[in-house]
Amino acid sequence: MKINEGINNYLLKIKSLDPIWENKTCEFLNKLAIPQGGLGELGQLAVQLVSAAKNLTPQYASKCVIIAAADHGICAEKISLLPQVTDSIVKTILNGGAAVSILAKEANCDLKVVDMGICASLDCCIDHDNFISKPVNPNGTNNFLSASAMTPD
Repeated sequence: MKINEGINNYLLKIKSLDPIWENKTCEFLNKLAIPQGGLGELGQLAVQLVSAAKNLTPQYASKCVIIAAADHGICAEKISLLPQVTDSIVKTILNGGAAVSILAKEANCDLKVVDMGICASLDCCIDHDNFISKPVNPNGTNNFLSASAMTPD
């Protein structure tokens, strides 16, 4: 299976929202012992998931966390307290040592890391099942002090 086919398989499983279920979900959440809006963005996500599933207690057979990783060109200006460590973070995620890795595993989610433009070599990750190399720009974004950070393409 090609990488794009795998991602498209996940995207095809996303259902459109049903406004009737949006209302049902909001009514359900409003009856809980939570201040209205107390869940913040998590509440909005709950409304979306329940509305798409048309079930107040949806069960999802397959879930996937997709992390798009890239370096920022502005880092060349030494504005950050830390050096560029994107490659180390990606390796930690893939090795299961990052919080997102642990949470994904506990939630029984697939986890994919997509290299969108990481400067350092990630040759050690190429054969990892959860690593996808699709750099838009192999050097990350441009330094926006000298050029547009990204292009519309």
